[in-house]
Amino acid sequence: MSKIDEFEQKIIKKGFTEEDLKEYEKLLTRVRGNFLKRQHCYSTAMQFPVEYTEQAVLLIKYGLEKFEDDGWFSTYTSYFNIGRIYEKAKEYHKAFDYYLLAKNALGDEHP
Repeated sequence: MSKIDEFEQKIIKKGFTEEDLKEYEKLLTRVRGNFLKRQHCYSTAMQFPVEYTEQAVLLIKYGLEKFEDDGWFSTYTSYFNIGRIYEKAKEYHKAFDYYLLAKNALGDEHP
């Protein structure tokens, strides 16, 4: 298991602190491309237990803010996964809002 995999498993089980986010950013420098960096964020967040819903959302938002947009797909998938996290937590109004953001990220060329 790589260092980044070990770190992700740790934060999935115990949540994360601001210091952990700094460490995660260092680990993500080894990942090629912003698309894959964002993918690490939302893939990891999707594995958080329901009691860490807000941290899971923060991790995806961190990926969106920290790593410049490199196309519609990672933005769409990030918002869609936030919607799924909120839906799993039975926070349906928030889920709906993020599903709408995901739909908007598609733009007009992806109906």
